[in-house]
Amino acid sequence: GEGQGQQDLEEGEEEEEDDGARSPNEGDSDSENKLFVGMIPRTMDDKDVRSMFEPHGEVRSVYMIRNPDGTRKGCCFVKMTSREAADVAIGTLNESVTLEG
Repeated sequence: GEGQGQQDLEEGEEEEEDDGARSPNEGDSDSENKLFVGMIPRTMDDKDVRSMFEPHGEVRSVYMIRNPDGTRKGCCFVKMTSREAADVAIGTLNESVTLEG
C-alpha cells in the first residue's frame, strides 16, 4: 500500500527533551498548559480567577464550568500561554491558596 511507514512520525519522541526551546505560541501542546481549578467560591468570576493566576504568567483563557441551569459549578479551566507558567502557578497556588467555598 501507499503511504505506509509514515504514520510513526506523527507522535515523535523528540518532545521528551524539550527545554522550552520552541516558541510558546506554537499551540501544539495546549493541554499541558491547561489547569483544572476546583473549589472556587461561586462568588468568583473569570476575572477573579484570572487575576489570581496572572502573577505567575500570561493567562490565555479562563473557562468557568457551569451547571445546565447556568449557575457556576465552582470549578474552571485556566489556560496559560506556556507550560512553565502553568507549572509555576500550580506549584505556588496548590499549596498556599485555600478558598472559602
